Amino acid sequence: MDAIRDSRLAIVVFSETYPTSTWCLDEMSAIADRRRQKKQIVYPVFYDVTSSDVGRQAGPYKKHFNAEQMSRFPEKRVKRWRKDMKYLSKLYGFPLIDHRNRPETEHLEKIILDVAEKLKHKFKLEIKDLIGVKPRLEELQGLLKLKSEDVPFQILEIWGMSGIGKTVLGMILFDRISYQFDAFCFIQDVNHIHRTHGKGAVTEIQKQILHQIFQEKNLKFSSPPEIAKILQNRLCNLNLPKKALIVLDDVSDPKQWDDLGIDHNLLGRGSRVVITTRFKHVLNVPTSYEIYEVPLLNDEEEALKLFQTKASKIGCPNPTVHDVSRKVVEYAQSLPSAIVELGSYFNQRPEVLWEGYLERWRKYPNEGYMNSLQETSYTDLKGDEKIIFLDIACFFGGKRNKYVEHILESRISSDPHLAIQEIWRNSLIKIRNDEIHMHQILRDLGKKIVRGNNTEEPKCWSRLWDAKDFQKALNTDMQGNAVQAIVLDEDVSRFFKIERVSQMRHLRLLILHQESPSGNHIFYFNELSYLSWDGYAYASLSLSIWFNLVELNLQNSSIERLWDEEEEIPNLKRMDLSNSRNLTTTPNFVRCQGLVRLDLSGCTNLTEVHDSIQLLSKLDYLSLRNCSSLPIPDFGINCQLVSLRTLLLSGCNFRHRRPDLTRLSKLSYIDF
Repeated sequence: MDAIRDSRLAIVVFSETYPTSTWCLDEMSAIADRRRQKKQIVYPVFYDVTSSDVGRQAGPYKKHFNAEQMSRFPEKRVKRWRKDMKYLSKLYGFPLIDHRNRPETEHLEKIILDVAEKLKHKFKLEIKDLIGVKPRLEELQGLLKLKSEDVPFQILEIWGMSGIGKTVLGMILFDRISYQFDAFCFIQDVNHIHRTHGKGAVTEIQKQILHQIFQEKNLKFSSPPEIAKILQNRLCNLNLPKKALIVLDDVSDPKQWDDLGIDHNLLGRGSRVVITTRFKHVLNVPTSYEIYEVPLLNDEEEALKLFQTKASKIGCPNPTVHDVSRKVVEYAQSLPSAIVELGSYFNQRPEVLWEGYLERWRKYPNEGYMNSLQETSYTDLKGDEKIIFLDIACFFGGKRNKYVEHILESRISSDPHLAIQEIWRNSLIKIRNDEIHMHQILRDLGKKIVRGNNTEEPKCWSRLWDAKDFQKALNTDMQGNAVQAIVLDEDVSRFFKIERVSQMRHLRLLILHQESPSGNHIFYFNELSYLSWDGYAYASLSLSIWFNLVELNLQNSSIERLWDEEEEIPNLKRMDLSNSRNLTTTPNFVRCQGLVRLDLSGCTNLTEVHDSIQLLSKLDYLSLRNCSSLPIPDFGINCQLVSLRTLLLSGCNFRHRRPDLTRLSKLSYIDF
């Protein structure tokens, strides 16, 4: 009975002796029930009996259904058999009355052709050959609620990153359920149609729908308005198929559905629309809407099996194959398309060289695969979103969301929080525990885009993230240097010619870490917008243009002085000079009125805070903790710190007086 329940199609062969088997009769009733529920296609074959004999239990069946024979079974069961025989006998079937005069193979060929036509498999995909697909398919069918009479119409969105298998799932789902609908269509790669057809894309898709659902063929010379009108007329025609299944693959914009002009109220009860997309909740529709996020392969074994299948190494005893296979799976992070591509890459290569080929792939991934991924994942991003994508790929994978947002405030013109959310909707990142995570393959894509055609010339890249590439860029002629951002975790004390970093004229973002001094250098940057240099081991810092600086972090530094009084720094929001023990006085804050956070904690030789600090009306956080040489600043009559909420003063010099805090109206936390 399980086989009957799981089958799309059943063939019941009614022979002369069919009624002698109660098992056959019970199976027949189960098949009839599935047919009534529209969950199964049924073909009766009448082998040496007529459909009338079966329906009326006459002819050869009469003796098996007489009162004496049927008295052995419960009356209810016998009634069910009779009813189901009558029901199935009226279906379109295959009479094999003259089979003795014709080879049975001829009859079988006709049955096979009819069955194949009825199933109408649009895609030749076998679930048994697709690893990890079956449980996902079952979840999708559950979300479609095909059994529910209470759901007259529904849209199912299959959402996930590029290469995760959305289209394959959509194809298999289409083949699995389309027989339950009066009409159905599958429009493949909607986004590509829009890119290639431009303004004519909507008409092209409408033509495909008309052809697949209504078998319209003579549309070549019809204008776009005429095509739209024909589609509306067909949908409104009560004599044409109504219960429809529409599958749209790779939808990227709500207009791609809206402009088709398909009113779901015109579709028959029980109709369903399935879309595959990289954009979560891509459609804006006031109807039942389910979202299925396609997961990566469930476990390492699924991914390993897929890779070894594509590499033709299933069951291979070679330990090298086993070890490298696991490394490949770990690198690909269970992304099906990457595993398939890598499997094909290794397929014809000698096993003894696999380790080397894996390293080669890591450095130079397959050009065709990465270009395809770039087209589907990166090309459609807007300007600021492209900057964020590349920054995360190169620098910020696994970093705290708020930390990344702070940095991006200096990098983009739009709201970083909203831009990051949009990239998440695009399935390009995950946000878990307030950390941003990007798939390794997408990170490699971002780095490939940054390198461009200059794979061996780091000075030509817009971003540097690797210590070796950074040193190489420092060693080369600065003519033509295109570096805009550098983020390194390594100690820069060991780098030669570190002072040359200030000669990178396009540099806007710099995050470095230094554990010990490395010479007495003077750094004169052109136009930084974000600078964080933990352990900055030099006495001074200059910028030719301070105007764009948004954040300055020089914790644990040797800095003695910063800007001169005349510098205009209106965009500076955060400054952290904590534990800078050589700092004796702060700069003038008159021209940085946007400052929100100032951390001077641990500056033990700081003896003076410039009076202009009182003018920072936007300052929210001020730490002077453990500034042991510092007298308490004056917060008196001229104080304009109307936004200050947090004030940390413990460890300061209170010998002469206690601070007057009466004018700090917003103060919510103070530490003496």
